[in-house]
Amino acid sequence: LSERPGGAQVCENLLRGGAPRGVELIDCPPGSVQIDVDAYVALRCQRYTVEEINQVVSKPCLHWGMDMWEWGNFEQRDIIFTKATKIIFGSPLHKSVFVSRWGLGEDAGLLAYPMDVKHWLSVREKSNGERSGAMWYGEIHPYKGLDLVLEWAIRNKVVLDVYGIGMAKANHQSPYINLKGQCTDEEQTLALASHEIFPHFPRAPEGFCYSLMEAWLSGLKVIYSGRIGLDSWKKPWEELAEDCYDAPKRFWELAEQVL
Repeated sequence: LSERPGGAQVCENLLRGGAPRGVELIDCPPGSVQIDVDAYVALRCQRYTVEEINQVVSKPCLHWGMDMWEWGNFEQRDIIFTKATKIIFGSPLHKSVFVSRWGLGEDAGLLAYPMDVKHWLSVREKSNGERSGAMWYGEIHPYKGLDLVLEWAIRNKVVLDVYGIGMAKANHQSPYINLKGQCTDEEQTLALASHEIFPHFPRAPEGFCYSLMEAWLSGLKVIYSGRIGLDSWKKPWEELAEDCYDAPKRFWELAEQVL
C-alpha cells in the first residue's frame, strides 16, 4: 500500500486486517507462488504467468475482480474466470460491464468494497466547518477524466486542488488549478476535512468509485457524472456504507465457503 496507493490496495489492506484468528496469510507475489497452501485468494493478478495462474486455480480459489482487465495477459484472465472456485465483483455495474465485454463472470457474486467507514465519518465530525473550494484525487489516467474536472473548475471559477497518484507538484496556467502532487494519508485526511466539493467525471465506467464514497462520508458535496458502480447497488449510500463496513467479515465468510 505504501508503494502503490489506490482503492484496490486499500481494499487489500483492509481484507488482510479482517482475517479471522487461525487463518495464516502467505504472500504469493509474482514469481513466488507458494504451493503448500490450502487455498488461494486472488485479487489483481495481471502480472502472474500462465503457469502461476494455473497453480492458483488448482486449489480452492476465491477471486475478486477489482478492475476491467483491459490489457494483456488475456489467457490468464480466461483461466481464472473459468476455473476459480468463486468469483466476486464490487458492484452490479462492474459485473455487467465485465460480462458484456469478455463473456466471463456470469456466475460471479457481489460484495461492496471494504472501507474504513468510521475513519471517514470522523473526518466529517472533526471538520471545523470552514470548508472551501474543491478537490480531486486519484490515479492520473485518461479514463479518470481529470481533464474534465479541470475544465469544470475553470468554467465555474472554483479553486480546485488536485492530488494525483503518480503526479508531481506543478504549476498550472489557470489561477483556479493547484496541482498538489501525490499526497500522504495525513494530507488526504486534512484535504477531505477542509474542502467543500468533490467533482468526478470519469470517461469510462467506474466499477465502484472509492474516492467518491470516501469524500461523501467525509462530508463533501460530491458532483459526478457517468456510470458509477456505487449507484448500481440501487440503495441509499448510507446503507451501502454499512455494507462497506461489514465487507471484510463477509469476505472471509465467503473464503470459508470456498474452503
